[in-house]
Amino acid sequence: MARYPAFDDYKQSGNYQAGIQRCDALLQRKPKDVQLLTTKLSLLYAIRSHEAQRVLEQLLAIQPPIQGQQELIAIEDAVTDSQRHVFPQPWTAGPSVAKLWENAVKATPSATQRFDTGSLRFERAVMDNRIQDAQQALIQLKVIQPKNRVVYMAHAAFTQLLSTSNEDLQARLAIGLARKAVTEKLDNDQSLDCRVPGQVFALQRSEKDLESISGRRFRDSKQVFDAHRSRPQNSTHGIEKPVAVIDPSVVPAKEWLAAEVSMLKQNFTSIIQSHCSTDVLRSFATNAMSLFRCSIGPLSQGARRLPADACFLGVSALVRLWEQTDLTEHLLRASFLLERLLVYDEHIHEARLVLTYLYMRLGLGSLAMKYFTSLRVKGIQQETVGHVIYTRLSLVHPHDSRWNSEGAEAERAHMDPVAQLLRAQADYVDEEESIAGIEANILSHGQTGMIFDLQELRDHLRSSMTRRIMTLERRRCCRMQQVKITDVDTIQQMGPRTCQNWIKTVDMRDFAAAFDYGYNVERALHARGGTLPGTAWLLYGLAADAAWCLGVDAPPLVQDAEQLLSVIEALKKSISVEDVPSTESAASRFGLTSAEFLAGEAACRALTVALMLHSMNMTEFDGDHLANAVESVRAAVEAINVEMMLSTPDQVTDRLFDCYTAADACYAVFSACDVRNNDRISGPVMTSLRSLRDHVKQLLASLHGHAKQQQTLIFPDVVVDRFQGDAQMSLALQGFGGIGEFCKGVAASAREGWEGIC
Repeated sequence: MARYPAFDDYKQSGNYQAGIQRCDALLQRKPKDVQLLTTKLSLLYAIRSHEAQRVLEQLLAIQPPIQGQQELIAIEDAVTDSQRHVFPQPWTAGPSVAKLWENAVKATPSATQRFDTGSLRFERAVMDNRIQDAQQALIQLKVIQPKNRVVYMAHAAFTQLLSTSNEDLQARLAIGLARKAVTEKLDNDQSLDCRVPGQVFALQRSEKDLESISGRRFRDSKQVFDAHRSRPQNSTHGIEKPVAVIDPSVVPAKEWLAAEVSMLKQNFTSIIQSHCSTDVLRSFATNAMSLFRCSIGPLSQGARRLPADACFLGVSALVRLWEQTDLTEHLLRASFLLERLLVYDEHIHEARLVLTYLYMRLGLGSLAMKYFTSLRVKGIQQETVGHVIYTRLSLVHPHDSRWNSEGAEAERAHMDPVAQLLRAQADYVDEEESIAGIEANILSHGQTGMIFDLQELRDHLRSSMTRRIMTLERRRCCRMQQVKITDVDTIQQMGPRTCQNWIKTVDMRDFAAAFDYGYNVERALHARGGTLPGTAWLLYGLAADAAWCLGVDAPPLVQDAEQLLSVIEALKKSISVEDVPSTESAASRFGLTSAEFLAGEAACRALTVALMLHSMNMTEFDGDHLANAVESVRAAVEAINVEMMLSTPDQVTDRLFDCYTAADACYAVFSACDVRNNDRISGPVMTSLRSLRDHVKQLLASLHGHAKQQQTLIFPDVVVDRFQGDAQMSLALQGFGGIGEFCKGVAASAREGWEGIC
């Protein structure tokens, strides 16, 4: 007997029609064969045929109803796979699949088996994040076991999750279930997790209901606590008294140091609030450095935080000086201070975090990776601090680093950006699966009060801004190194590959993880033009990825490239980019550098050309449009002005970021305009495309040559000269020692950074 056809037999070739015909031939003899109908269903979904619904109806009509769990799972998988690229993701597999499960439960003779089948349906719905299906499964389970209070609580929770406002039907049902639980005193059952009613009251801001559970176990949840905390509170604000000047000769050294640090804090706050001049800031920074130098000697007498505060105040002043003057030597001095602090006390993690920010801003990627790795960030911690290193890492150090090259293989892997980013992406997948598993097993462990927190965390991980940053950065690292993409499975876990899914983000980035004395150095170092990288940064990154992928025949992060271009144009119109006086001003509104903005524009125009080249319905009229589009790309590439960029004197890594950005734009354009396998393009358009690619290739060669030259010009003495350019500060720093070794490390990192362009 011939083997039954399987969906995978036709998936690779894409010849789904042949599979459908094969199924139809076999169904002539076995019209109710569930396996054949399920295979045909998958094949019909693959070609987006409306006939799929008719097959579902055939499956529903089978009598007795389908009861095999594996058969039900296969049918459900076929339907949910067809919804994989739908945005927003549906909360149900549809009424037909729901009816199949309901019929299976009803047709099962044993109550235990009915509950098992219903539980399986619930668990699968939760794992797939189909909230409506999960709720429907719980309703059926309540019928099977009406006294099961865990099911009752879970039903109330999932009903609330379906609510979109406090006035809709689901909200009214949820609060009704919650009130019934309170009335029936379900909290008397000490073995029952009874947090759900209080959570429902808190989420719906029902003050009367919250008062009714005062002093009862229903209120033991984060949601209830937050609801009470959000109420208006009477508060009194005292006036901060100035710190008295203490004579160091009449008090213990530690007490004097504490008073000096406190006075510095007040002075710095006043300086920031009054927008003092650079001279005042420079004087303050010098005083803070001097106090820090004194505090790490015998004066500290074991005081751990006081030296750190003195150091952090000096760093804050230096970062503010850099922000006002744009002189990166201030950032070098700030980095040196933090490194000296770590020599004094290696356990001050704030110093390592801010060092990562500083070295990323300075373009010293290997040093940034070194200090970020030392933080030992694991798992879900990436969500709040991963942006520190991963945002723009591909534009300062996309290649493997030699730091720790003598260490174990695991340590070396930490210094490989591509491997590190892939591992961070995998952490999200693992965390999502772990959290989903806990939520799916809620009926077994009974902790229904976790449902809201687990669901919120899952939603945050799926829509994470940091996760999207990591994915884009890894793609760009692959472009910069011209390596094959291997993250297809990972990006599929992020939901539909649509533009809207990518820009509907939850931003959990923490910019308050370190010190703040009235001036947030984290935001200052991470932002561009005062704006943090956000939606525009993502969109331009997606455009570059799509342009490159179309040229190398790789799967892009988004499949609706036309929609992506429309969204970018709408975003530009929303801030009237055309009316902005300069490229720098336009870029700063998006949280981008000028180079990033220009490279993004070039990528968008290259993507337009790539879409035309891959269009299956190109006409002669479209050819004229293509010629204009090619010239538009050329103009965008010229606007980046690589020649001017390379002719500008560069000290250490001042132009490193811009050079990487220009190189990335060139790679995207070069790939998007590839017509080697396109026999529909000829004549002047073909000549223009080839000319553009040749021009871009020459620009890349110029960038490579410049990078090699830069490596030969970077020596520790060059860094020392910049570091000691300010006599007043240089004098304050001399007492620390170790300046030569520090500058040697900076020079080595800078040389290594330029290698990625060579």
